[in-house]
Amino acid sequence: MRRGVCRQILRRRQHLLQRRRPLQMQKRVLSSGKQNRPFNMRMDGVDRSAGKMRIVTDINKLRKPCKPVSRETNLKKLYAKIGDAARLMLKNNGCGLAANQIGDDKQFIIAVIEENDALKVRVFVNPTIVRHSEETNDDVEGCLSIPGKYGTVTRWNDITVKHLSPAGYITETYSGQNARIIQHEVDHLNGIVCMDKAADVFDAEDVPEENEEAA
Repeated sequence: MRRGVCRQILRRRQHLLQRRRPLQMQKRVLSSGKQNRPFNMRMDGVDRSAGKMRIVTDINKLRKPCKPVSRETNLKKLYAKIGDAARLMLKNNGCGLAANQIGDDKQFIIAVIEENDALKVRVFVNPTIVRHSEETNDDVEGCLSIPGKYGTVTRWNDITVKHLSPAGYITETYSGQNARIIQHEVDHLNGIVCMDKAADVFDAEDVPEENEEAA
């Protein structure tokens, strides 16, 4: 998902750019017994290259649902991919990225989440939306895999996500733009892109006036 399209993320962008924390990749996400911890990343002063990794723009490749991470998954390779994917997302001004957007077939997403008045890069492994509010809202979304295109998408206001943590499966509740970003990325894992759900699709130059700064 592209950063800047959602107004709340746009307002918080400068705060994230000024963060001075080092890149901390938590390499015991699945094997440690400790509480699930977010990935903390600076937007400046770090190597944001991602090697040969590229964002997939072939829609046909994005249609294949991803498989759950299991005990047979090579965790060392998974950690490396997650780290490179997070750097690639930030390098491309994104606020979310799903595994199949980098050509991986495992179920994980990366999302920029606002928590306690700060933005953190979070990783969700095998995420499933188990509950959601009846209330919905409409907002403009873009996708790193569909550059230059935007659409108005209806999302649930509040969601509860079940995902794999070091202590096992846990559930967490998110609202507003946090919920929107997670829904966008979970859709990707199921082979769905945001334009499939968009009420309208338009080019960057036609982004509505309230969102024009993001274009």
